[in-house]
Amino acid sequence: MEFKTIIKFSFIHLVLLTFVLFLRFNNKENGDMNVVVFGMFIYLPYILCLTFLNSTLLTLGLNYFKTSLLKWFAAALTLFVLTIWFLISGRQLEIHFWEVMQAEFIILNLILLFLNLATIYFVTKPKNEN
Repeated sequence: MEFKTIIKFSFIHLVLLTFVLFLRFNNKENGDMNVVVFGMFIYLPYILCLTFLNSTLLTLGLNYFKTSLLKWFAAALTLFVLTIWFLISGRQLEIHFWEVMQAEFIILNLILLFLNLATIYFVTKPKNEN
């Protein structure tokens, strides 16, 4: 994969995960924008780390796996790492002040899986030459 493509999809993942975090904080704080914006600044480094981990594992998977079936498997690499982390921590993740519940964790994994599957689809689809 080209570096430019990696950066483009990483930026899309970062924007979408930040938007999901914004929606979560807005729902949790009942629309108090001061708290929502402050929370966004607090948790943005965690979103950056998650995006970097996701992009790294996805890129390694796409570059390392040669068959098309295994390239689709690369979409789940981040999910495996996060699930192992969640299980080792006793299903009690706390990131800064935020206690991540099991439902939030499953929703995050589904969002990441969808983003990774869409990324693999757009990266590996054959280009029509006219």
